Amino acid sequence: MEGGGKGELFHTIVFVVMFTSILFLLYCGLTNPLTPWTAIAFGLSSIKVVIYAGNGFRCPLRTWAENLTPAGQAIQDIYLPPWLSARVVAISTPLLGVACLLLLGRLLTRRDSLTRQRDNPAPRQIAWTDLSLFYYVLPHPWRCH
Repeated sequence: MEGGGKGELFHTIVFVVMFTSILFLLYCGLTNPLTPWTAIAFGLSSIKVVIYAGNGFRCPLRTWAENLTPAGQAIQDIYLPPWLSARVVAISTPLLGVACLLLLGRLLTRRDSLTRQRDNPAPRQIAWTDLSLFYYVLPHPWRCH
């Protein structure tokens, strides 16, 4: 690849950030901490899915590496063992799917508890926007701390 290993290093960093965000979402789905980091990880994963799908379900960094590699040379686009780089999608897709299902379950469970709170009013009323992952990131004037 042109520019030495800079492209490989960049692709590896992107991979590590994206895979870490998927693992973090899985952790949040299993243990229930919905934090601003959960929303950030969900946003990063969503952006990656949109970019990946928009590129015909091919990693755009792989396409970039193929375009920069001279014909006849092996394409080395990421610092991962070949057996792992060939299975990244097969590993990360089910993990992301399970993480999203777990988070959805957590949010629905939270909604049920909020509904019970509404039926037995507490001093603070809960708005429907409390169910959003972005509730924890964006400031809301009605939020009491």
